[in-house]
Amino acid sequence: MTPRFQFQLRLVPERGALLRALALVERRGFPVDHVESGPSPCGRHLDVRLAGTEAPPRPPEVLARQLRRLVEVTSVVTGEEVDHPSRLEVRS
Repeated sequence: MTPRFQFQLRLVPERGALLRALALVERRGFPVDHVESGPSPCGRHLDVRLAGTEAPPRPPEVLARQLRRLVEVTSVVTGEEVDHPSRLEVRS
């Protein structure tokens, strides 16, 4: 089974924040499989599941680091979504 990765982001509710985050993911060569978004107590949440690829263009940790550099991103949770989605590691 090809590994799939999931990112959970918390965003400041700024105009264009959602589009900037998704655009960064796609520009870095990670195909998006599923996206969910909605309000959260501290702004907006964005759950992005990446499609499994045999050879990702770069390690998902690099993508997480780049997402954290966006001004509107307040936190990033990453995890390899195989059979253990509870293995998410919180990083702020």
